[in-house]
Amino acid sequence: MSRPEKHLDVAAEYFGPDARTQTLAPGEALMRVGQPNTRLYLVLEGELRCEGEDEQGVWRELFVLRSGDLAGVNSFFGRPHVSVYDMVAMGEVSLAYLDRAVIPAERKESVDANLVPLVIHALHRRDMQRSELERMLGVAQFGAGIAHELNNTLTVALQGWSWLDRVVTQRLLQGRSAEVVDAFTAGRAEHPHPSSAQVRQRARELAARHGWSESFARRWARAGLPDPDPGEDSGDMLEFFEIGEALADATSAIGHTRHVLDQMHALGQRRQPHTSTVDVAASVDSGLGLVRHLLSGVDVEMVSQPDVQVRCDRLQLDQVWANLARNAANALRAPGLPEPPRLRVECDVAGGMARVRMTDNGPGISPDILPEIFSPQVTGAPGRTSMGLGLGLSLARSVVTAYGGMIGASNVSPHGAQLEVRLPLAHPAGEHSAPKPTNGAAT
Repeated sequence: MSRPEKHLDVAAEYFGPDARTQTLAPGEALMRVGQPNTRLYLVLEGELRCEGEDEQGVWRELFVLRSGDLAGVNSFFGRPHVSVYDMVAMGEVSLAYLDRAVIPAERKESVDANLVPLVIHALHRRDMQRSELERMLGVAQFGAGIAHELNNTLTVALQGWSWLDRVVTQRLLQGRSAEVVDAFTAGRAEHPHPSSAQVRQRARELAARHGWSESFARRWARAGLPDPDPGEDSGDMLEFFEIGEALADATSAIGHTRHVLDQMHALGQRRQPHTSTVDVAASVDSGLGLVRHLLSGVDVEMVSQPDVQVRCDRLQLDQVWANLARNAANALRAPGLPEPPRLRVECDVAGGMARVRMTDNGPGISPDILPEIFSPQVTGAPGRTSMGLGLGLSLARSVVTAYGGMIGASNVSPHGAQLEVRLPLAHPAGEHSAPKPTNGAAT
């Protein structure tokens, strides 16, 4: 049975012979506030983000409708038949609907009576969602207060670190050779990180070529430095590269902490993000760098197309990739995995949208958790089977959908999970060139 035929069967089961079906494209609105509506919808596949004014008169997301939920309840049964929410598709959405305007007059009373149990169930689920969102809003406002206090402390720490970084750098580089200064500068600069497989291969070549120890050759390969020329002090070069990298990582960590606190404060204050054109591959690499310590020992492979760009807040997008990678890293720590841990990250264009897929070879996602993996109460704990106060994937979904994108999760064969994000292209112009491997972000 084809999918449209299956949808018609489900629609007829709920709504009877008057049922019809409809499909929405990603970002398409089902209805807007104040728009006339005489249809009662049943979500068959996909998700609808519903926005409106809360009790304080603030416009925000109020709830999300998923498979099995009813849409248009207020306007279908109320007077006048006018929508009280904006409902927008988060990805492709399939719906069944019943149109009051075309139901024969003699059948309207019996149709309304048959729909009462469905409506009661739908309103109960909606109330539960709104209660959860109110709880999350309270958490956000509490976090905003904490962020404000911590920002003052962080400002002092950042000023002290900036001074210390400058003084240490000046003292360290006094009288050093040009190649050592260059190595230090390379460590300070943003740079891709080879995958574990690439490090192992080059380390073997370096050890054989220069007679280095396995440990030293591996450190040099991880740094990605070119082979030293005869007479150059490889020991100092590597040490100063690692010092530069450590200083850069510390500076980045402080900046990231500031960003997280700003986001916590903005979440409570509802500030607007700083939108710009962002290179997706560069953002993914930055996001992976934020959780590099969690990916230690994981073979990370990144394959990306060039010039895939989206419009969004760069720091928010970096955090999305960090949250997805953190979820994978947690799963890859599960005991008893049959293979060495691997994470494959792919950036390309599909269906006219930028696409990022993170695929790990961990235990996969429990079928009980999979439908709710992006809900606030689901954590990314090892094995991905626990419930709690996890926010990472939920916040990732909030960011992605805010920019008109979609996010999904699935299990892969023989074992593992894949998280996929799609975002509208900044400059839609068809499919890009084929992807090519690049260095990963962790070893």
